[in-house]
Formats: sequence, structure tokens, C-alpha cells
Amino acid sequence: MEHAEIYENPKNHHLKVIVFLVFAIVLALLIVPSFYNDFSFTGFTISNITANSSIKITADLTIPALKVNGNFENVEINSNSGDLYVEDEKFRLNPRANYIIFNSYAGEISFNDANISKIKGKAIEVSVNGVVVEPKTKETLKVATEGNIHYTSLKIKNKVFIDKFSYISSGNINIGDGKSIFSLEDEKVDLKNFIGDLTIENGKIKLEGYVERLDIRGASGISITS
Repeated sequence: MEHAEIYENPKNHHLKVIVFLVFAIVLALLIVPSFYNDFSFTGFTISNITANSSIKITADLTIPALKVNGNFENVEINSNSGDLYVEDEKFRLNPRANYIIFNSYAGEISFNDANISKIKGKAIEVSVNGVVVEPKTKETLKVATEGNIHYTSLKIKNKVFIDKFSYISSGNINIGDGKSIFSLEDEKVDLKNFIGDLTIENGKIKLEGYVERLDIRGASGISITS
């Protein structure tokens, strides 16, 4: 009796192998992201934390040299020296303690870790150590500094916008209401398009708001993007 032997065409075998590999790759691409939504081959990345495609951030860092310019709901300053002009009136700040408030301030504030080097703008109302100054003929008051104002605290509320800054810093950064917390020690911070509140006190700058991008270059090696 003769036995018939069936030989599979090698081309068909190769085709089956290719189809299997393609299927396996597609399946892997579907399964892996479900376990690692924020995985990145280029580094640690956090994305899409908020519904409006920006990242919620709270940061307590060492104080940079910075200039902010915009329209702010309220500015509060505690200082112990310097001169402040409100229109043509000069307030010589006493060497012990001064409390200054600008309501609805529009303009520039430049500072570093020790001094406010420049205030130039307009406010609807100004208060210096309880003395309230209001516009007499115009809707706003011109305010400006002469030289440095040595300050102990600075608070700027509502829509402080920082397009970018970069400096070596130490402190803590909290992302997404505690979803991720990072401790920095002399690491470079690169921040882009921050909007929120800014407070400086006890030798630290505190940022509360939203950011488009944050890179920490150093031991942490973190890249955070919206």
C-alpha cells in the first residue's frame, strides 16, 4: 500500500508566522498601556492630571530672582525698610514692620530672596500701615518703589502668570493633590506657563495653581507635561 505524504508549502508557513507576530504586537500595544497609563520610554512623565489639560501643582521651594507682570486681585507685603510712592505721596517705611496692601493691582513686581527691587503699576486702593489711599480724580493710583524694599513676606493672589523660569532649587513639589510628591536637593527646576497664587514667607516661595510643563534636572530626573 502506498502512503501519500502531504508537504506544506514553506510560503504558507512563513505567512502564518507573520500573521501571528502582527497579532501578538497589536495585542501587546492594547494591553500594556492599560497597566501603565503614564509610561514613557524617555523618562518619568505625568500627563492629563486635570480635565483642562493642565497640571495642578503646589510647590515649596527656595526663592528665585523673578519678575511677575499682570493684573492681580490682591498684593500683600510685609517689609521693614524702603520707600514707596503712591501717586506723588512718599511713604518712608519704618525699620521695624510695615504692612502694605494693593487691591486690584496691575503692573510689575520684581524680587529675589531678600528684596523687592521694583514695583511699578496701578491699584484701585492702597493701604500702608492702616492708612488707606484712594483715587481722588482717576480710577486708579500709581504706585512705585524707590530703591529696594527689604521684605519678610509677599503674597500675590489670583492669576499670577509666569511664562517660564529656571534655577537651582531645593524643596518639595506636590503634583495633582498628592498623587506624586517630589523632594529636591539642589536640583534645576524648569517651569513653563504657571498660573495661580504666589506666596513668599519663611524663606520659601509657595506656588499653588496649574502648570503646562515642569522639568526637574538632577537626581530626580523628572519631566512633567500636560
